[in-house]
Amino acid sequence: MDGARSAHPEARRLVASSVAFTPTSRAQVTPALGIALLGAATADDATLDCALVRTALWALAEHGGAVHVLRLVNRLLEVSSPLYPGVDERMLRRRFRGVLDELAQVGDLIELPGGYWHPAATREVALNVPGEALLIGGLPTSVLRREMRENIVHSRALRRVRDGVIRAELDLGVEQLGSWLAKPLATLSDWGAEVVSTELAPFGDPTAGADMRFYAPGPSRIGASQRKRWQDGVGSLAGRFLAEVSGTFGVREYRIAELCLGRVERLGARLLHGEARRLMYALDEAAKNPVEVAVAKTSHDLSLTLWSELPRAELRLFGALGSLEASPDKYYPRVWRFQRHYETTVLEQLTALSIKIISSRQ
Repeated sequence: MDGARSAHPEARRLVASSVAFTPTSRAQVTPALGIALLGAATADDATLDCALVRTALWALAEHGGAVHVLRLVNRLLEVSSPLYPGVDERMLRRRFRGVLDELAQVGDLIELPGGYWHPAATREVALNVPGEALLIGGLPTSVLRREMRENIVHSRALRRVRDGVIRAELDLGVEQLGSWLAKPLATLSDWGAEVVSTELAPFGDPTAGADMRFYAPGPSRIGASQRKRWQDGVGSLAGRFLAEVSGTFGVREYRIAELCLGRVERLGARLLHGEARRLMYALDEAAKNPVEVAVAKTSHDLSLTLWSELPRAELRLFGALGSLEASPDKYYPRVWRFQRHYETTVLEQLTALSIKIISSRQ
């Protein structure tokens, strides 16, 4: 990473020059920024925002120091003023904070204590697809040679590259796909059994069960979506279940609850962020009631229609390989589209979650 930084010292110049744009319309500045930041004149707003944040942080952290979020966002407001004329500043601040979180989730940035941020080490992630890899880390596309920028496929925070090309140019390390996805090493059933069997503490409020929801795939309709597998209140349930609990300020928390005789007897610690969704698939598998995904194929494309959300790791991979088509009016169904050469990799992820694959027509 240090070698890449010293070999391409123009990041600060690019950020500074973008402030100097004085276009008469947004349509004039967007292509210019797209070429400078991505190597392409056309880019959607989310992808352009990610490139802008990555480049600004790289430039501000040029001498190795972490950058406070207020300094970074203030700089971004200056840079982005031609892009968002008349947009409320508070909305833009929220927007850039969301971009920071998205870049941190894919591994490009590191959030440090006290509101400080730093570019993550840049590396390639092998996709287990011949000839393809991801470029992950804080190195912005804008500091690469133009010929290299033009060969990167950008999709929001993710950058897909030809395996080994940028790695050889910048002497980058390689991270394995499993490490980047941060998936449990154990099988779904073994991991789920371990989570459910965790130690629980006695729970003394006999009425609290009425304010909880419990994930019960066993008695649910075969193939029902996961959102229809939740049961309000304890009812006649007995045993250990995934519970949704209303936490502080109404924030939902997920815990393992032990139910007996119409009440909650014991309750576990709050699950880590993202664990609940994966556990839902493990519980579906244990109940022999998998959710369904409709798969359609053409000679060039593969599409998946989902009525239940995927865990974070699978969403991360699908975001790297394909594109999501979502209706503006309703959350489900979610349709993911991929090129056919990703078929094996994509379907392997569904199989590992014990999802039932059904065929559908395009």
